[in-house]
Amino acid sequence: MYLESYGNETQIFAKSGQYKAFNLVPRAISVKDRDNLFELVYPVAQSAFGQSHSEMFANDVKAHALDHSEILVVQDANRKTIAFRIWDIFTEYKKPIIYLAGMCVSVEYQKGGLGQAMIQKAIDLVSQSHPDWGYVALRTQNWAMQKSIETIAKQSGVYQKFGDQNIDIDIQGAAKVVAERNHDIYFNQENLVSRRIYGSCLYGTSKNFQDGFLGLNVDEGDAAYCVWRR
Repeated sequence: MYLESYGNETQIFAKSGQYKAFNLVPRAISVKDRDNLFELVYPVAQSAFGQSHSEMFANDVKAHALDHSEILVVQDANRKTIAFRIWDIFTEYKKPIIYLAGMCVSVEYQKGGLGQAMIQKAIDLVSQSHPDWGYVALRTQNWAMQKSIETIAKQSGVYQKFGDQNIDIDIQGAAKVVAERNHDIYFNQENLVSRRIYGSCLYGTSKNFQDGFLGLNVDEGDAAYCVWRR
């Protein structure tokens, strides 16, 4: 599959180096090419989550990775897909919300700054079509994901997350929009948390993923919301 034929080519600059990336709209390509796109990103998801192949995991990745507004696919110098980031844009709130729906980085490329670089690239791409965006939100079990967005958010605006004592009303509202769009019936608006939404840890073993989220039970499937107001 030649991504150049479907996606806007761009560059990702991370601590670990410079990478070629492609921005695609999965819903705008054929069923066959959606399948080809899945074949590119599935091994990355397996690596990132430490999962062996199963029909359940494959179906979950296919549904999750290809059912959002946009996807950024990152490749190394050998054209091997090593990371991807997916997101949605919700426009029904005060200002558009960029929902960071998911991200995976192959194990061998983790801790090289790709996660943060892909978040920044997604924001830059959305800024071209929605320059008035006002919020960036994500739902996660992973403290490292929280740190990635926090690093960008602390440069301007207000950043709040599960665990903070006082959550601004409009940030609660932005998180509520995200929860409603995701049919998250477990969402607690006041505390920015969903209890037992996943049923277990998405990473197979919790390890130290949740250490920074005090009061978040990742093994039980809890997930934290994090929101940045620009």
